Amino acid sequence: MGYAKKIAVWLVVLSSLVWLTAAGAKTDSSDTKGKDQSSKNSGDKSGKTENGGTTGATGSTGATGTTGSQGTQDDGKSKSKGDAGRPEIGVSMGAEPTGQVKVTLPGADSAQTVDGSQVLPMGSVVDVRNGKIALTTALDSQGHTQTATFWGGVFRVGQHRGYTEITLAGARPSCPAAGLAHISRRHKKRSLWAQDNHGRYRTRGQNSVATVRGTKWLTEDRCYGTLTHVAHGAVVVKDRHTHRAVVVKAGHSYLARARHAG
Repeated sequence: MGYAKKIAVWLVVLSSLVWLTAAGAKTDSSDTKGKDQSSKNSGDKSGKTENGGTTGATGSTGATGTTGSQGTQDDGKSKSKGDAGRPEIGVSMGAEPTGQVKVTLPGADSAQTVDGSQVLPMGSVVDVRNGKIALTTALDSQGHTQTATFWGGVFRVGQHRGYTEITLAGARPSCPAAGLAHISRRHKKRSLWAQDNHGRYRTRGQNSVATVRGTKWLTEDRCYGTLTHVAHGAVVVKDRHTHRAVVVKAGHSYLARARHAG
């Protein structure tokens, strides 16, 4: 082979190598571009899925959304329950007992034990002969309340014209007939101690009504009248027979005599 022919063959070989190299580079570039586009598309789909999970129907009705909604409802129920547990004027009262306290609810035939802080309906009869009870009653519909403590007797609770009415309950005392003076004195009276702090309370005995002024006082029905004794503060006692209003101060008493008493 001549020299010229060898050069021609080498030029053809070099041209083929250049062409193959260019073609390979173009193929690699195309593959890379395809992979990038595929990655981009995949990222877009992933992003759309995430966004859809956040703002789409699944996000709003899925477990997280439901739990959030349920939490709101639970809060509402708790608030409603809390409101229901507050004293309501003329309807209910808070009761916190100490010792053995029993209550007969309106319409009930038997008493039950008050075993913790709870709400009782107005009209309940409370027995604190073996314990004490702190009653919290509403003063208005804006949430203002008052609290007084009672012990040593049986009484019924009500509310009238803004006042909490405490009425002595149980058998009314009567004086023994002649010759029966030996009958135990406990069968001849019913009593109740009370203490408050400038609240709106009235205690009703058989012969008098006591309106308190922030005090500690005793109301006691006896066979010959109703005794009001004041330990602290002052009480205005209205005699139900004479219609007199007497201010009784600490250390003093007033007896509103029964009609038959001499």
